[in-house]
Amino acid sequence: MPPVRKWIKTAAVWVGSLAALVLAIAWLSGAFHRAPAPAPAPGPGSGERLPRQVADPGEVVAVQLEQSPQVTSVVGSVESARETTISSRLSARVKAMHVVAGQQVVKGDLLVEMDRDDINAQVSRAQSQVEAAQARLTQAESDLEKLTLLRQQQAATQRELDDTKRAASVARAEVQSAQHALEEVNSQLQYASVVSPIDGIVIDKQVEVGDLALPGAPLVTLYDPKSLQFVASVPEQLAMRMKVGQSVGVMIEAMGKTCDATVSEIVPQAALQSRSFEVKATGPCPPGVFSGMFGRMLIDTGTQQRLLLPADAVRRVGQLEMVKVVDDSGAVERRYVRSGQTLGDQVEILSGLRDGERVLQSYGDEVTP
Repeated sequence: MPPVRKWIKTAAVWVGSLAALVLAIAWLSGAFHRAPAPAPAPGPGSGERLPRQVADPGEVVAVQLEQSPQVTSVVGSVESARETTISSRLSARVKAMHVVAGQQVVKGDLLVEMDRDDINAQVSRAQSQVEAAQARLTQAESDLEKLTLLRQQQAATQRELDDTKRAASVARAEVQSAQHALEEVNSQLQYASVVSPIDGIVIDKQVEVGDLALPGAPLVTLYDPKSLQFVASVPEQLAMRMKVGQSVGVMIEAMGKTCDATVSEIVPQAALQSRSFEVKATGPCPPGVFSGMFGRMLIDTGTQQRLLLPADAVRRVGQLEMVKVVDDSGAVERRYVRSGQTLGDQVEILSGLRDGERVLQSYGDEVTP
């Protein structure tokens, strides 16, 4: 076979194989199948007619467009307005810890006990110095008494008498200095027993038994659970409309509870990064709220119109929400809706219903396919 014809035959085989491969890939990807028409989006007037044709008028409620409060929430955390860090006032090793984190204490309770051996030794030395100074003072006063008598008898010079008086004065000063030093060392003994200055709860302890506590070093941190406050970073546009004394809600998400609070302080300086102001609110908190818990400050920013419906009229299946709509003839159909915020026993309807339409008060226990 001539080389040209052989080359043409080989090329034809390769082209045919490549075309067959392209057609196979196109068929597998669905290129030869007709795409289904997209399902219409749910909305008013579209729904599934149910077998039950007539609704009981007593079970029907109208969808209403109502004015409701508009609330903006900002995140924050619970803090204590009265938090105390107790520090050491002497250099000594920790002998005993009498509290643990989370423990409730009252004013005067013993928290930390320091080793007193070094302090007792200092007290003994100071006491010895007082006794030595007192002995020198006794001798100086005796010498002064003798020199005074001799001077009266012209048996001593005035200079000798003056020197003796100065020596007695120095001795008295040394006694006073030694006594002050003893008092100072004795005062260290009371600092060896660290007691609570307030009624509160222990947040944390910064030392353990055997640690060397230095003057100024923190030992225990306490907070007063009766002085809790909620601190939130409020955007500047919203913070400018807030006032001290304003009522706000505080929702503690971990507890699922909302308590009433009052704005106690608005820090007059915005954070440069977030352009927000620190707002503090205080109020009665439910039991179980602790410093550091996460929450949201609920700020009333006016009212807005919402389409409201009783919450039990909405049936939720997975991510779908449905209601049973009743027309003028009493016929019932299932319709998909999208809800928003829950306000008490009512829920906001964002789409799927119009103002004035009627739905069944309770969706019921029907199993939705």
